[in-house]
Amino acid sequence: MEEKKISPGVVIVGGLVLGAGAALGAAYLLTRAAPPGPPPPPPPGTANLYGLVTNAITGDTLSGVPIAIDGLYDVTEYGYFAFTELELKRYTGTVTAEGYEPYSIDIVLDEERNYELDIALVPETVPPPEYPEVDQATCPYCSDTFYAPKALEKLFEHVLEK
Repeated sequence: MEEKKISPGVVIVGGLVLGAGAALGAAYLLTRAAPPGPPPPPPPGTANLYGLVTNAITGDTLSGVPIAIDGLYDVTEYGYFAFTELELKRYTGTVTAEGYEPYSIDIVLDEERNYELDIALVPETVPPPEYPEVDQATCPYCSDTFYAPKALEKLFEHVLEK
């Protein structure tokens, strides 16, 4: 078996690369904001409403999302929102974010406490593609031919079934 020597320079460079990668990873974890959790207990006669807004599919928190409850507004930071010292009553909350379906909820705050409301926004569905109209389309795999109307749509469905 042949013995190979490793140059000290290779070890140092490799160590520096690994060390830099670990430092970047640690910096990311340290700077990534964790949700602050519940606010302090509300003053007598009021309630607090707080929570996280996330993507319903990925679970990722969504920053910069506007939230409204009966004329009061907040914008999420790292997905977190909070409304403090709210009157005890019924509220209607709405959340709208570009690329997501609108969200609306009735909220009843009837006790002096913190209420947690986590909201999972559903991404908007992508509309199906529109196919240009052609008189006929032939399958490149089996030579089946499809005719108008919707020749291309029929062809694509045929290919997907194969």
